[in-house]
Amino acid sequence: MDGDDAVEFFDALVRAFAIDLSAMRWRRHFGPEGFNPLGYLLPSFWRWRRELLPITIADVLRAVHSRRWDFEYESSGSQPKLVV
Repeated sequence: MDGDDAVEFFDALVRAFAIDLSAMRWRRHFGPEGFNPLGYLLPSFWRWRRELLPITIADVLRAVHSRRWDFEYESSGSQPKLVV
C-alpha cells in the first residue's frame, strides 16, 4: 500500500479510533502514488533511498489500543541503503 491508499487507510483509522499519528514518519513507510518515469531515465540515482519499513497488523492494533502511533524508528542519522 502506498500513496493515497495509505493516507485513506490511516485516515479511516484516525476517524474510527481517534489515534494520534503525529509521530508517524510517513516517508519511512510509504512510497509515492503511481509511477516515476525518472526511475528509467536515471535508474542508478533513484535506487539510492532508504528502505521502506513494513507496518504489521500488530503495529496497527497497538496503535488502536494505545490511541497513538508507537513505532520504534532507527536514529535519523543512518545511511540510505541501495535498493536493488
